[in-house]
Parts: sequence; C-alpha cells; structure tokens
Amino acid sequence: MKKLRVGRSRERDIASQVSELRQELQALKTEMVRLDADLDESRRLNLRAAELLDIVYEELGKQSVQN
Repeated sequence: MKKLRVGRSRERDIASQVSELRQELQALKTEMVRLDADLDESRRLNLRAAELLDIVYEELGKQSVQN
C-alpha cells in the first residue's frame, strides 16, 4: 500500500500559516489584556465620579437647608 506524501513546499506553507495564526492569536491575547486593563481603569474612574457627585449633592443639600 502506498503512503500519501505531502510535498515539502506544502508542508512549509502549512507551517507558515500555523506560525502566522499563532502570531495573530498572541496579538489578540495581548490586545485583550490591554482592553481588560482599560476597562478596569474606566470602572475605577466611574466609581470615583459617582463618589464626587455624591459629595456635590450633599453640599448642595446642605446649602439649600441653610438658605
């Protein structure tokens, strides 16, 4: 029984494609890490903004009671 053989150039093409896909995957993973960090920062800033708004509303409430 004869074995099917894939030519060396075809093997190189497949290896090249696999290598490119691995590089793309690593780039996507890196981008996900960056986006996750950006999301965490956005959440932190939103919480801080909410805290500051609470302070402003408290001060406005105090001022309206005094007047």
